[in-house]
Amino acid sequence: MSALKRIGALSDESGLSISALRFYESEGLLIATSRSNTNYRLYDEAAVDRARFIRHAKQLGFALEDIRDLLIVQDSDSRQEVRRLAAKHVKKVEAQIEKLQCIRAVLSKAVDECDGKGSVKGCPVIHSIVDLDASTDTRADNKS
Repeated sequence: MSALKRIGALSDESGLSISALRFYESEGLLIATSRSNTNYRLYDEAAVDRARFIRHAKQLGFALEDIRDLLIVQDSDSRQEVRRLAAKHVKKVEAQIEKLQCIRAVLSKAVDECDGKGSVKGCPVIHSIVDLDASTDTRADNKS
């Protein structure tokens, strides 16, 4: 049986900051195994694995609620539900990629048209930002 770790060691092994670990614990995603005689949180190897899973899921762009769902499903051992959640995330990522490709096209065209000389009045880059088409508008995405 491996030794229990304090939060600093958990941070080192998981790659998450102590404040992030405390946040995830406050959100119920991570649970201390026990407390020491001096009231320090103590974590086992399963907590290290869970913290790494959370970090990796964040790196893949999963939102906190999605990570919560994945952890619940992981704990319940339902591969079908994991697949459903991942497929849902893939669709979200594909939509983000499509939007980013559109933004890149608009900005690339503007940069190509801008000679970089003179005042900003009539600048293609500024004009493309001011007149950004609704199809590339990301305001709705920023609310989530």
